[in-house]
Amino acid sequence: MAYRIFTHDDITEFQRPPTQVASWLLNKLIMCNEVVLRITETEAYGYLDDKASHAYSGKKRFNATMFGPKGYLYVYKIYGIHNCLNVVCGADSSPAAVLLRAAEVVEGEQLVQERRNRRELQTIASGPANLGVALGIDTGFDGIDLLACSPVRLGFDGTLPPENQLCGRRIGLGKRADEAALYHWRYGVPSSPSLTKSF
Repeated sequence: MAYRIFTHDDITEFQRPPTQVASWLLNKLIMCNEVVLRITETEAYGYLDDKASHAYSGKKRFNATMFGPKGYLYVYKIYGIHNCLNVVCGADSSPAAVLLRAAEVVEGEQLVQERRNRRELQTIASGPANLGVALGIDTGFDGIDLLACSPVRLGFDGTLPPENQLCGRRIGLGKRADEAALYHWRYGVPSSPSLTKSF
C-alpha cells in the first residue's frame, strides 16, 4: 500500500502548539522497517511552564532532543525498561512534544506479534511502552529526524483525524504535576480497541 510520507516540506505542521499537533497526529502512520502503525492515542506536553513536561526542569542530557528541531523523535526510558516515543513540536524557541500512547497495526502483524510474544492484534500496541516494542524502537533511535530519510517515518494514507475525537486528562504524571494533571491534553480515536483502558 502506498503512503504519503511527511518531509521537511510539512514542517509547519509540527511548529504548532503541542495540543494541536497531538490532535492532528491521530490516524497518522508511524513506520519503522517492515512495521506500520496507525496512531490512535496521543498526549501533549507543553513548554517550560508545563510541570508535567520533561522540559520543565530545563535542558538535560536525557531530554536534549525536546529542545532541538521540530519533527524529531524523542525517545526516553521509564522504569529503566520501557521506551516511550514522542514527536518534538511547538514553537521554534520552546521545547514541546507529543507522546504516542497507542496505535493499531496496519502492516507487519507477524513481526509485531513476535516482538510482543502475543497474538491479540487489537491491543498489541496499546500503551506507550507496547507501542515502542511493536516498532522495535529503543533509546538508540532518540534524535532521529522523522521528516528525513531515516529508519522511522511519519506518513498518511488519507484517513483524517476524527471530528469527534476523545479528549481527556493526562495520566501517570505523579505528584510533581498536580495542576498539570487537570489539563485535557490527551486525545484518542473513538471506539478504537487499542485505546488505553484509562480513557
